Amino acid sequence: MAYVKPGVEVTQTQVRVSPSLISPDLGTVLVGKAFFVEEVGDYSYTDVYSGVQIDVDYAGLPSGAEVHTASVYVDLIGGTGASAGTRVHLESGTDFTPGATSVQINAGLGSTYPEVTGLENGAAIEIGYRALRTDLDPFLTMSTLTDIEEKVGSTISYNPLGVALHKAMLNTAGYVFASPTQEDTPVETSNEFTSADVAFDTLKTKEIYAMVPLTTTDATISAFKTHAITYSEPEEKRERMVVAAPSIPWKDTGGSPTSADLADTAVTAGAIKEAAYNQQERRLVYVFPDTMFVTETRHVSTLTDTYRDAVQGVTGIPFYLGENKTVTVSGTKYSYKKGDVLTSTVLSNIATDNTFLIVNSPVPGYIGAAAIGGMISGYPPETPFTNLAITGVSRLKYSMDKFTESDLNTMAEGGNYLLIQTSETAPIYCRHQLTTDMTSVERRELSILKTLDFVAKFMRNGLSGYIGRYNISPQFMKLLTMTIQAQILYLVKNGHVNDIKILSIAQAEEAADTIEVSLNVLVKYPVNYIKIDLQF
Repeated sequence: MAYVKPGVEVTQTQVRVSPSLISPDLGTVLVGKAFFVEEVGDYSYTDVYSGVQIDVDYAGLPSGAEVHTASVYVDLIGGTGASAGTRVHLESGTDFTPGATSVQINAGLGSTYPEVTGLENGAAIEIGYRALRTDLDPFLTMSTLTDIEEKVGSTISYNPLGVALHKAMLNTAGYVFASPTQEDTPVETSNEFTSADVAFDTLKTKEIYAMVPLTTTDATISAFKTHAITYSEPEEKRERMVVAAPSIPWKDTGGSPTSADLADTAVTAGAIKEAAYNQQERRLVYVFPDTMFVTETRHVSTLTDTYRDAVQGVTGIPFYLGENKTVTVSGTKYSYKKGDVLTSTVLSNIATDNTFLIVNSPVPGYIGAAAIGGMISGYPPETPFTNLAITGVSRLKYSMDKFTESDLNTMAEGGNYLLIQTSETAPIYCRHQLTTDMTSVERRELSILKTLDFVAKFMRNGLSGYIGRYNISPQFMKLLTMTIQAQILYLVKNGHVNDIKILSIAQAEEAADTIEVSLNVLVKYPVNYIKIDLQF
């Protein structure tokens, strides 16, 4: 043995491990149509109207974008003398014809609007329209509200993806993903998409969690459910879920389809219950009602003659608010009562005094689903959403204003995530955070699903670094055990779970290169009921 000078020798031996604890994000992605929106006044056209037919190209139209011709509206601003600067809203099909790339304004409009003198003396032209975007990246990240405007476009309600992202961002402290759909479905027919194949091809490689399809089509929602189930399988390693908002299946007393006005609410509630019960899938959340309102500023030309009963209030236009009203517009008195039709002529007169109105615009229920998606990505996974208010939606329709408490209970029995509002000015909140699987408390509560998926992602992130770099040995089994114990301590200390007990860690008998770990997770249960017994 070689001689060593007397002294103190120190050996460092690792007996514990502090693994890299990577906390996963339960990111939400919204899938839907994005439109480029050009409002009247956004662009100064050099063309002017002089009484002859003129074709004017749309300003700012993105390459490949498909113009929604029914959305096009045109203003002329001109006149002389007392009419100088008067704004005239032209009628589509009568005064102008919208095309794919330009608008054709008819000749002789001075005689159509004789009250505006000098309209044909070089009136300025303003055009508003929307066009389906086909030029956007298939996967986008929104970190701020400004990102929405810059990457997707306007957050007005006739840009479904834009307004949905806006509501999602209002309900999260983090970020939200977007997947603009690209399909051949005619843009004229709907704000909704029907094919998600392109989105699925993109999302299959992305680390996302909650998917919110901006559609009410049952077949499309079902496709998202199948995608979530498939990619939540252990071999795919991408736990996912769907927050969807199908349409209300209105039924009459005999169970036949009918309109909301003629529906039997009890029978309809039963149909809503059955639709959710038939899904029986904890990775699918059905959000109701299917109609709600958002407050926004709209150009008067975007409000059609049929825009009346659905309108719940308009700032500055008192005859929308109910009761009999008399208003003076440009020196002329008009009498209205709640429910009266507003003609194009009246709308033109209103515009003389107020071109842009603050209104409550009706939107589909998937806008509420988008808000819930934002909450999923923004709150800790164990947070229950029952009685938790959402932001960005002003009013609900076909909730407590239509259905009784008994009806709502019936819907909930099937597994429906109901949004309710006790009055028109009250906050909107979740009645009970249910998935469509009501077979047990553990499977019906959304917060428990989120927690278990969070734990799965967290454990996988922390342990994946050991794969292929170590041999199975007593030393490694000790290292693995300490790593899992550290992960458990993190999850408990941060309040995600009450406890996790290690049941076993062992090398698999039938697969020598596999270690099997069995854990018992003690999740946090929401306080759903408090029962008080008063004795006297």
